[in-house]
Amino acid sequence: MLYRLLAYLWVAFVLFLLLTPNLGTSGYHFFENEDKVVHFGLFSVGAVLWMGHLIQNRQLNTGRAMAWIALFGIIFGGGTELLQGFIPGRGTDIRDFVVDTLGMAAGIIFQYFHQKRKKIRSN
Repeated sequence: MLYRLLAYLWVAFVLFLLLTPNLGTSGYHFFENEDKVVHFGLFSVGAVLWMGHLIQNRQLNTGRAMAWIALFGIIFGGGTELLQGFIPGRGTDIRDFVVDTLGMAAGIIFQYFHQKRKKIRSN
């Protein structure tokens, strides 16, 4: 139940961050391409939460959960990038989409090995 709640809250948080107009920023960055690190983190955490929810509630086996999360992540990442093109101060960036996909893949892989380790420990 906790994974489910966190997964839905995470989607809302990501939508807020990615679809809020960016009008008054100072242009200061801690380092170059920091937005790519943020995108990677947002999508990897989201993948971990959604896989945890689907597997924990036995809704899907690990392989199917991985496939559904990958499909959803690609659609979600692509959709948010396209929508950003219509939001003031934001823009569509194919590199962000690529990093979203890589972050999602990293989260899926992390959760896969985490579940595998839990299974080994329980036996």
